[in-house]
Amino acid sequence: MRRSLSGPASTDARGRLSSQNLSFVDRAIQAPHRERAASLLLAAAIAIYVLLALSLTRGATYTGDELRWFGDARCVDPQALLMPHNGHLIAVTRALYTGVLELFGPEHLPTRLAMIVAVAVAATLLFVVLMKRLGGLAALAPTVVVLFLGSTPEPISPAATVFVQGVVFGLAAVLALERRTLLGDAVACLLLTLAVAAFSLGLPFVVTAGILVLLSPGGMRRLWVVAIPAILYLAWFVWARQFDEHTQSLANILLLPTFAADSLASGAGALAGLSTNLTGSGRADAGWGRIIVVPVLVGVALGIRRRGVSPPMLAFIAFLAVLWTVGVLNTGFLRTPGEPRYGYPVAIGIVLVLGEAFREMRMTRSIFIALLAFTIFAVPGNLAELRKLGAANRVQSGDVRAKLAVIELERERIRPGLSGGRTLPVRTGAYLNAADRYGSLAFSLPELRRQPAATRRHADQLLGQILRPRVVPTGRTPVSGCRTLSSATGPVVFSLPRAGVLPRSQTPAPVRLRRFGDHFTVQAGMLLPNRSGALGNPSDSATDPWFVMVGARRPVTVCPLTPTAAR
Repeated sequence: MRRSLSGPASTDARGRLSSQNLSFVDRAIQAPHRERAASLLLAAAIAIYVLLALSLTRGATYTGDELRWFGDARCVDPQALLMPHNGHLIAVTRALYTGVLELFGPEHLPTRLAMIVAVAVAATLLFVVLMKRLGGLAALAPTVVVLFLGSTPEPISPAATVFVQGVVFGLAAVLALERRTLLGDAVACLLLTLAVAAFSLGLPFVVTAGILVLLSPGGMRRLWVVAIPAILYLAWFVWARQFDEHTQSLANILLLPTFAADSLASGAGALAGLSTNLTGSGRADAGWGRIIVVPVLVGVALGIRRRGVSPPMLAFIAFLAVLWTVGVLNTGFLRTPGEPRYGYPVAIGIVLVLGEAFREMRMTRSIFIALLAFTIFAVPGNLAELRKLGAANRVQSGDVRAKLAVIELERERIRPGLSGGRTLPVRTGAYLNAADRYGSLAFSLPELRRQPAATRRHADQLLGQILRPRVVPTGRTPVSGCRTLSSATGPVVFSLPRAGVLPRSQTPAPVRLRRFGDHFTVQAGMLLPNRSGALGNPSDSATDPWFVMVGARRPVTVCPLTPTAAR
């Protein structure tokens, strides 16, 4: 008897045959456990990021703003935690660095690990927010790009961790508010307080939360959730005025349209991995971003037309608006919308707005391919930037440790208020006090001698700023112990005797010195023609000799410096 093919068994067989004929894309879209698969893929991406970040930050030390936080660290000192940093409240970061220094000393690995954890948590929270709107597969693509957003320094720069902290607390507060329970509101209030205590980036999240609360049922009764962190921040802002670090200018509000447009373009370019500035400038290139932002705006407009302006859409748009308003009020040197560190929160805002615009979007084959193509296109450019940032951080770390070695070597002569510029933005007195409490960040002298030529040159330059060696014209020349030096290939070079030297040239000649470096970078003045100049030896506890270069085309007479000759 023939078995009928129209029963359940035949239906299952046809289903198995049809599933076998599905492409990889179709199977991914129709997989019954695709949400779990997306979560596992994100976990794998985070694992890769952790290993990559540890590799790229190997050998790094405290640099940039971290040095100021090192110098400002005070155990159990509330005022030190609340001190403004360039006009910002960064109490969470100050507490983190003080805690690390108290527990582990000047070891940098714990702060790097804290940065890596913050970036991973921020990506996870962003994924959860997007997954509730788009589903796991659609949420995965932008989340992975943000995780490896090398067009901004946040993924591998602990100095930029303040931005990531604000995102972590802010996104967590949004998720807590969406629970619409008393416990969720209390948790959101605490998280928003931590957000504003972490950085000014918390203010846009407070406004975001305020809109979500007000536009929800019983919103007025829940307004305390945002009122408490807002009042606390306002109280701090009034208190912090005494330190005269306010950089806001209300007149800058006139620049808001330009600032917002440039910032939006920079954030869009960063997401697409196209913000690399090939001219060598440190600022992000917004050229491609200005093109990419057009389809972004079109997509948002289509989403609003389809679903209207939902409360979350209004809240996320307000996040960007407040972010740009705070930014434009503080705009100035190194605070332009093209600064890479500002691209991270803007990229987060763009992703949130797009996620809400396409909420409950049905995953199709075309959309899946588009998201996959976006990820494949955007990640390589950002990885290239991550690699470049890691190399730059390692070089900067070497320069910082070399300069700190010089500061510790000359601590008895150094001016306490001396600062090493942008790469060493810490007052020497503050650094030395912190180094005495927690331990040194500097190279030892043997380590300094093994550094690349450029690093040793930078050490010499700072040494020259501290010691300021100078050729002092004198009218008397000793008659014994002198020797005549000449060079057929260029300037005359000789080692500086322990007691100093009296060089004399027939023609005007510049005098330069070097010590740890290979190049004569320390300016010591000019020799007048046929007149000796006294050049003392700025000796210290290091045994490394100084070398002198006299830029004369004729022979140079070099005599030992004695107390009689110096008068």
